[in-house]
Amino acid sequence: MAKQRRELFKTKIGLLLACVGSAMGLANIWMFPARLGEFGGITFLIPYLFFLFGFSSFGLMGEYAFGRKMRKGPVIAFESVLAEKTNNPILKGIGWFPVAALIGILSFYTVIIGWILRYLVLALANSFPIMEEGFFSSFAGTPANIPWTLAAILVTALIVSLGIQKGIERFTTVMMATFYVVVMIMVIRALTLPNALYGVAAMLTPKWEALSHFRIWIYALGMAFFTLSLGGAAMLVYGSYMPEETDIPQTACQTAGLDLLASVMCALFTIPAAFSLGINPQAGAALLFITVPKIVVNMPAGYVFGALFFLCALFAALTSSIVMLEVPVESLISKFSLSRKKAALIISLLAACIAIPLNFDMNVFGTFTDTVAIIIFPLAAVTAGFLIFWVYGAQKALDNINLYAKHKIGRWYAPYMQYVFVPVCLLLVIAGIFLGGL
Repeated sequence: MAKQRRELFKTKIGLLLACVGSAMGLANIWMFPARLGEFGGITFLIPYLFFLFGFSSFGLMGEYAFGRKMRKGPVIAFESVLAEKTNNPILKGIGWFPVAALIGILSFYTVIIGWILRYLVLALANSFPIMEEGFFSSFAGTPANIPWTLAAILVTALIVSLGIQKGIERFTTVMMATFYVVVMIMVIRALTLPNALYGVAAMLTPKWEALSHFRIWIYALGMAFFTLSLGGAAMLVYGSYMPEETDIPQTACQTAGLDLLASVMCALFTIPAAFSLGINPQAGAALLFITVPKIVVNMPAGYVFGALFFLCALFAALTSSIVMLEVPVESLISKFSLSRKKAALIISLLAACIAIPLNFDMNVFGTFTDTVAIIIFPLAAVTAGFLIFWVYGAQKALDNINLYAKHKIGRWYAPYMQYVFVPVCLLLVIAGIFLGGL
């Protein structure tokens, strides 16, 4: 039987927006504005920009290059590398670790997407003005969200089952392009609210004393790392779908830049609008499902902007859930020669079996989410970093990065990734456990 040709991204813009969609998620919407508010906007940006472009983007280049070279996802790619070092089947199967971690994230992420779908419907029905104070608490953590969770899994599975070009590339391009246009409109509207510019001024007022605190540096590092979806799974797989002539350093920097733009735009909507209306822009689900409905109810034309906001939140979440499903789907296709539709069905059913019980109790949901996001996935990221930069080799990764690069990365890259990047990744795991998340 002839070897099946691997489907690749068709266009540069499709490739880039798919990668940005993978990187961008709900943390851009609900965590980034909160960090700006907590540490003084411009003050937090100093360490954040340093780590985003001086640390995480280099890890992203490595994952892109390794994926493009191997033309496989983590299971087969890591197995191939380890096969040269050991015959131990357990060690050779280590590629399943980041895949399993991503299935766990997909499972709780679809629960959150279910909340977003429900709120999008409420926004379209103009129900925010009559929403009771404790509505979110009465809905989240109850079986009422199960149909919405299953709808989130179904939509994600349908897109992934269509393949790379007709499914992932086509839909993420439309969703990401729509996201940036709509959020820009929302930013313009927020900045024209009474006293909104005072909120911008508050964002730009530095708190230089914050730079002396350990927390601002570790939170900036953690956000810069995880915002780019590093972890030896998502970006590795998308790297395996890149055309051979892709300029990897350029693509990585563009991914980081557009991800940063999305975060800043979300902050420029939520913080000035909340400041204008006297509402505290809290972090986490409180911002999305409690604060934002209050904001849009008090805004002129709030009905329109409420619907637009939750549409953007849905697109940001779906472009992430798509790659979360694609990684294990690719693993089943590569390892067991399953059809794409069959693999998508199997992983979707598995994710549903995990996600449904998470809807019955917010304590269970919180414990599961913390275990996966704070411990398991960061450990998978450290494992992937070690395998790429130590077992496969940082010099080989550098050679692959520079293969079609217009501006090549210097020889310093190899020791930097081995002796700085990988140990700092391990530090992130330890810090995340002690701080209860980053």
